[in-house]
Amino acid sequence: MIKLKSVSKLAAIAISVGVLYGCASQAALDEAIAGAQATADAAAADAAAALSAANSAQSTASKAQRAADAAQKDADAAYNLATDANDCCEANTDRLDRMFKKSMQK
Repeated sequence: MIKLKSVSKLAAIAISVGVLYGCASQAALDEAIAGAQATADAAAADAAAALSAANSAQSTASKAQRAADAAQKDADAAYNLATDANDCCEANTDRLDRMFKKSMQK
C-alpha cells in the first residue's frame, strides 16, 4: 500500500512537472514567435523606407539629368553663336586687311 501511495504521488508530481514544463515551453515558443514577428515587421518597415528613399533618389537623379541636358543644350547653342561670331570677325578682319592692302597699293 505504501508503495502505491508513493508511486501515485510520484506520478502526480511527474504529471504536474510535465504540464508546467509544457506550459513553459509553449510560453517560450509564443514569445519566440512574437519576437520573430516583431523582427520581420521591423525588417519590412526598413525595406519600405529604403524603397521610398531609393525612389526619391531616382526622382532627384532624373531631375538632375534633365537639368544637365538643358544646360548642355544651352552650352551648345552658346558655342554655335560664338563660332558664328568668330567666323564673322575673321571675315571682317580679312576684308579689312584686303581693303588696307588695296588702299596701300594705290
